[in-house]
Amino acid sequence: MDKESFNTDGFLIARDMLSDEAIEAIDEHLSRAQLKTKKEFGVRFATQCICGDEDVSNLIMDSVRAIFNCEEAVLHDEVVEVINTYSGAYPIHQDSAYFSDASLSIVVALSQLGDERGGLWAASGSHQKGLLKHDEGEFGPELAGDQSSWGLKPLRLERGDVVLIHPHLVHTMVGNPTTQLARFFSVTIK
Repeated sequence: MDKESFNTDGFLIARDMLSDEAIEAIDEHLSRAQLKTKKEFGVRFATQCICGDEDVSNLIMDSVRAIFNCEEAVLHDEVVEVINTYSGAYPIHQDSAYFSDASLSIVVALSQLGDERGGLWAASGSHQKGLLKHDEGEFGPELAGDQSSWGLKPLRLERGDVVLIHPHLVHTMVGNPTTQLARFFSVTIK
């Protein structure tokens, strides 16, 4: 793994980090979650899915330990399904605006995520600017000011890919106008 690109870009994509067996185990566990729908944002989600489930937590956190030598504690986790919508599912934001003591966010692709299918878009290197001003939006903090100037680029992910995200990285998640499910799991640690 290239930890230097994490320092430069503010994110690191670990391709095929989790096996099909590991993803199936995570999927099985997450299928029991009670999903809430935010129709106006085109998402269904559930939070606090892995707290108390050491096996699922270890499947995800072992991938982080393979890259970073860290002692971690989960601040927040959620499973998200991006359903048929043309608008952005999340506002442009930094995770540190939600969680001030976050040190890392981890996104596990549970399905293919692309340019237009529930994919993550990020502004490479934006984490170097530190925590920026956010306004309170309908779905939580969103970056203040002109959001078109960030030069967000898509992070194309396949099932089993893991993305490590710096808490100050400017990013968003696009909508999903397809009929195929776009699904991911994210964990924020301190």
